[in-house]
Amino acid sequence: MRQEVDVLDEKSMLEIARKAYWDRFAEELRSGEKREMLYSLLGEIRDRLNAFTPRRNDLVGENNAAIDVELLRNEIEGKAFGDEDFLKLVNFIIKRILMFETPAENAVTKKWRDELLGRFGGQTVKYHDLLPDLMRGICERLDKIEYDYKRYINGCRKTSCDKCGASGFEAKIISYMGRPTMPRCPVCNGMLIDLGGNEESDESGDGNDEVEGRVTKK
Repeated sequence: MRQEVDVLDEKSMLEIARKAYWDRFAEELRSGEKREMLYSLLGEIRDRLNAFTPRRNDLVGENNAAIDVELLRNEIEGKAFGDEDFLKLVNFIIKRILMFETPAENAVTKKWRDELLGRFGGQTVKYHDLLPDLMRGICERLDKIEYDYKRYINGCRKTSCDKCGASGFEAKIISYMGRPTMPRCPVCNGMLIDLGGNEESDESGDGNDEVEGRVTKK
């Protein structure tokens, strides 16, 4: 019982800390005096995206070019950063999230994106109202991607589909890219059979397999 209380208290404290952070972020934007938290967050988002495919120099280069924090800082502070620039940046980040997250999450992310950007309407954009929700949503989705990936690396098991026979390293990715609580084969939706035993992550590839979830059908 004591352990349950401690866990609940820890979760509550974490949520309080998160709320305080985003409240401070919103207040900094409203004040208009500085935007250091925004620039720090943009750099963090870029680095976290790069960490998903460290061996893909092309993707890392695209991330660095699209989220060039110093360039963005100069454009924003110089009032040369317009609505089109904002939408281009946001859409780039969300496309990366759609690329890295599980396919089952895509529909929810697209709905969130459409609802959020729909707030632009035809009216003047108040960035201090929009950005806290946007940045928090982006960070929460990156948290989820990182959690799923770590779960795959640390706890996935050899599997085989009882219907089509998909198996091997790629089938192991099913437990990361698919639904760990209700594992189904992405090839035929058959039930995955646990063959037992953990495998080390593949360090020989170029990083694509970490996010694409391919399956080899034998």
